[in-house]
This record gives sequence, structure tokens and C-alpha cells, in this order.
Amino acid sequence: MTRSNLPIDGKRLWEDVMALATITEQDAPYTRRSFTPKFDEGRAFLRRHFEAAGLAVRVDTAGNMIGRREGTDPGRGTILIGSHSDSVPDGGRFDGAAGLLSALEVARALAERGVTLAHDLEVIDFLAEEVSAFRISCCGSRMMAGGMTPEMLANTGPSGETLKDAVRRVGGDPDHLEQASRSDVVACLELHIEQGRVLENAREDIGVVRAVVGIMRFALTVEGHADHAGTHRCTCARTRCPALSR
Repeated sequence: MTRSNLPIDGKRLWEDVMALATITEQDAPYTRRSFTPKFDEGRAFLRRHFEAAGLAVRVDTAGNMIGRREGTDPGRGTILIGSHSDSVPDGGRFDGAAGLLSALEVARALAERGVTLAHDLEVIDFLAEEVSAFRISCCGSRMMAGGMTPEMLANTGPSGETLKDAVRRVGGDPDHLEQASRSDVVACLELHIEQGRVLENAREDIGVVRAVVGIMRFALTVEGHADHAGTHRCTCARTRCPALSR
């Protein structure tokens, strides 16, 4: 017997994306930086919707918010779907939010149609996927993967708060990050908007990522004094200095 894809409520998904977009800094539309009051407000919105979808909600020690739907065979492992709710300044309505709320809609569609997967299903809002005020990005996923160092956690924000304290403030437990590591995840999927025009130019609705860009960041210190390129300091007292004609 053939089975069709599980239908979702596209109108409801669109309304959710638009509703989350209203939770923004008023002087910088579509801005919801991690660890800010607007980020907390966005997470409260998500928690209400997660719970309404029948998901058991928790925040792991890395500060990721997770909504869980049990499967029929726990030994099969967990399917992880989601994205992030934080944004860069003026980041728009869809970056992160589209993937996160699409994952929620999948969980709702399953619940409403009485479908239980063999695998456990988790919808995840990764903490601070974008660069935070602590100069670290991919915080929640980095901690889940075991890549967060004590030096990174000691980074301070503008107010002097450390990243470690900020993670604790949003419900994480940075003293026990090892508990955020996972061995049960058998598949992870993130729907994301295209941050370019490849699909747009090809008139394609969706694509599958086959490679990612490896990002490296460096801190440089340049010593010197402010000056103008090509200037020549001359002590010549003549009105028409030969150095100026070089």
C-alpha cells in the first residue's frame, strides 16, 4: 500500500511565522538577539505552542529548548528537527524561524492525525545559533557536539556577564554540559531559507545541501598611528616642496 506525505496546515504555519516576527526590537524590525528580553519572549511563545502540540518541553544543559514526542520503539533512536529562534540584527522573519516552526507543524500534524512514529521525535530550538553578544555563534549546537571550551564560556558581553552565566540564565546548566551530548540521534533535519539566489534563479522550490562552507575567524591586532595613505611628512620650509611633486 502506498502512503502519501502527511499534509500540514500551511495557513497556520504562515500565521505562526508572522506572529513570532512581531516579537522584535521595535527600532530594528525582525531582530531577536539571543539572551535578550525579546529572545526570552520568543521562547515563551514557542513553549506555549510546543505544549499545545502535545510535546514534552525541556531545556537541556546547553540551553537548547526541546519538545519531545515519544515513539513506539525507543530503541530506534531520535529524529531531531528544528532550527533557531534568535536572529542577527535586522535578520528578517524567516531565518531560523521558518525551519523551527515548520518542525513544530510536523509535530502538530502527527498529533492531529494520531500518527506515532517508531522513532522518538524532537523539535529543537538551538540556543544562540547566530553570533551572540559574547562573540560566539552556534552556542547550543556547539555545546551539544562537545565543542564549547571553558575559554569560550568565559567570554563576556557588554554588561560584563559571562557566556556561562548567560546560558544558566536561559535555563541551561553549563557546569554539566556533558549531559547535552547525544548518542541517540539517528537523523537531524533543518529546513532553512536559501541565503543566496541559486534556487531562485533556477526557479526551484527546494534543494538539498551537499556541502557547507567552513568558517574560520581570526582576531588581529594592528599597531601604528592614524594617517592617510601616500602622505609624506616634510620639514621643508619652501613654498613649493619637491617632495609634493613625487
